[in-house]
Amino acid sequence: MDAWQLWQEMARVSEEASRLAEVGECLRPAASRYHCTAYQAVTALLLYRGLEPPQGREAWSHEETPALLQDQLQTLIRSRDRRDDLTARLKELYRR
Repeated sequence: MDAWQLWQEMARVSEEASRLAEVGECLRPAASRYHCTAYQAVTALLLYRGLEPPQGREAWSHEETPALLQDQLQTLIRSRDRRDDLTARLKELYRR
């Protein structure tokens, strides 16, 4: 299994945990898990697109990931407003 597939699987499991926390009205843990879900899915995308994390790390920092996502989405999503919205949402999840 490639690294991006491992991150994709982590995102899937995190999403399940997020939903369970939300159903149980554990909103702070749900928000945290939703951020992990998004971060893991974005990491999977970046790895799939051939980017390599910094030396000695398996992924990028939470702070630098939105900018990397913005850059990589240019070829996938033509609308700058849509790209800005997606990266703003990722930043907001991390902030919460």
